[in-house]
Amino acid sequence: MSPTAPLFALPALTRRRAICLFASALSAPSMTNIASAAEPTSKWQGTALGGDVSIMLEGFTEAKANELFTKATAELLRLEQIFSLYVEHSSINQLNDAGQLASSPPELVAALNLSADLHRQSQGAFDPTVQPLWELFARLSTPGMPNTDSALLDATLARIGFQHVHMSGDHIQLHNEAKITLNGIAQGFITDRIASLFQAAGAKHTLVNLGEFQANGPKHDGSAWRIALRDPTSSWRMAGLVEIEKGALATSANAHDFRRTQHHLFDPRTGRSPSHYIGVSVVAPNAALADGLSTALFALPPVEAFQLVSQYKETAARFTLVDGQVTKTDLWHEIEN
Repeated sequence: MSPTAPLFALPALTRRRAICLFASALSAPSMTNIASAAEPTSKWQGTALGGDVSIMLEGFTEAKANELFTKATAELLRLEQIFSLYVEHSSINQLNDAGQLASSPPELVAALNLSADLHRQSQGAFDPTVQPLWELFARLSTPGMPNTDSALLDATLARIGFQHVHMSGDHIQLHNEAKITLNGIAQGFITDRIASLFQAAGAKHTLVNLGEFQANGPKHDGSAWRIALRDPTSSWRMAGLVEIEKGALATSANAHDFRRTQHHLFDPRTGRSPSHYIGVSVVAPNAALADGLSTALFALPPVEAFQLVSQYKETAARFTLVDGQVTKTDLWHEIEN
């Protein structure tokens, strides 16, 4: 690996949604050569999925880049209208508000089916019905509000559980005042969709970064993409490098504290934020799986977490424990630099 090969850092631990897409077409030179040859670089910036986003594309003509940007941003905005809790009339908000949604978009149905599989495999550690917990602790974190008590937490937990989600074709129904959030898998799901769009356009040496990473293939020179992992104990330090030719990388970290006792990840079985790790990274065949697994693994103690990873082929995980120690599944050693 050339020491000058570009590094692509993981997003900040706040998990703000930043899209950076670095692509080289089948006929384009390697990214290092693109830079030295002063090929045009195009960039798009905007706001989506609750944060600032951008797309950078190298190695295409300006006309082709603009065409791809137009398609990618249109698809991103379309998917945001389905999955985003920040969009008032998104499909997921309509479902949560009404308790049911007829003629649901196929992407929402597909994401929920993936969620159902992860829920089964993780024995409930992954559960998209944790939205009431997020709302509870966000409300209680407001200045002047009392701390939650066991009765209030128990009442909220009664609304949690994937058994409250019923799907029949494209009809989705929520029972027992359940609400869902797909923030633990939708970012990866959307990353896969955007990566597929560029692959269909002929970009076969592409790395898509939508908060999660998806590589459609190696760089044009045949070498792997090198991705820098942030140290979850300090956003200023790099914890290591991974090399990926094809597949996805996702990271979950306990970035958001509610009064320093809760963060944005919940164990749906207890209603509390798990405290096994401060960061979990997963490499998997696709970004949706990597994203969902990183969420599920965060709720599991190490022995159970390793068992869950072993159920999926070509999947590896890296865990940073609360004391800063790092443990990895065997396959991770094959991809780290």
